[in-house]
Amino acid sequence: MQTYKGGCHCGRVSFEVDAPAKPVLSECNCSICRMAGYLHLIVPKFAFRLLQGEESSPNRDSDELNHRMAGVRKRHDI
Repeated sequence: MQTYKGGCHCGRVSFEVDAPAKPVLSECNCSICRMAGYLHLIVPKFAFRLLQGEESSPNRDSDELNHRMAGVRKRHDI
């Protein structure tokens, strides 16, 4: 296992996630993710830690993939 870090572009939201050293990433078929080349890592809730910006993430309790945090696109650092 390895810990990865990410957050939003503005810096208001930051998080850590535990995942395998060689994680299985998924491609999103939306136009924004395709154009930007974003890949997604889906993990169980226990492997995700919101470090900063809980007040900025309206869907923090949702099981659905939330593409937006703090009103801007997520930054994918993996």
